[in-house]
Amino acid sequence: LLIITLLSVYALLGQAEVSFAPIRHLTNQTGLTSNRVNILKQDSHGYIWAGTPNGLNRIGGHEVYTWSDPRHPLHGIHVNGLEMDEAENALWIFTPEGLTGCFDLAKSQLIPYTPDKADSLLCLHHKGQMYMWQYGANVQQCKRFRLNKGILKVETFKQEGVDICTDEEGNDWLLTTHGLFLNGFEKKLPSSDS
Repeated sequence: LLIITLLSVYALLGQAEVSFAPIRHLTNQTGLTSNRVNILKQDSHGYIWAGTPNGLNRIGGHEVYTWSDPRHPLHGIHVNGLEMDEAENALWIFTPEGLTGCFDLAKSQLIPYTPDKADSLLCLHHKGQMYMWQYGANVQQCKRFRLNKGILKVETFKQEGVDICTDEEGNDWLLTTHGLFLNGFEKKLPSSDS
């Protein structure tokens, strides 16, 4: 009985048809700024944002939008990182040199940022807010920046950062070459003999 059952299943599998969904290959021939895509993000309106070595692309349905005007700040930039800021409806854009700026999706306007050379860029989300820490051995200070009503706010902590993390309550823990700090800008943790 077992052999008959196995043969029946095998016969049914052999007759099954395999169908595939149609696939469309997006390339520079179909409108992308490059055949190589480094990163993808989706915004709250359903657009897909594709970062390439030759620019940023917005994809909606079957249409690809790029910034072809050479005077536009998004034209031809090497995008290797994207972060979506849902609270501010903005896209944070990174190049190999660091954060280039935040693209305000409602206004279609780039809020520029001139980056410092840093070893690490860390994006954290909590309480509906998104912000970025920039730190590393190449910079003598840490910076924390966030968007607030379309304005890029930058706060500086004059310590060389080693590592940063956030806990579930939204507190930042900043490890520097001079010790461990809670929330970076508020207080150094007291030392204890226990």
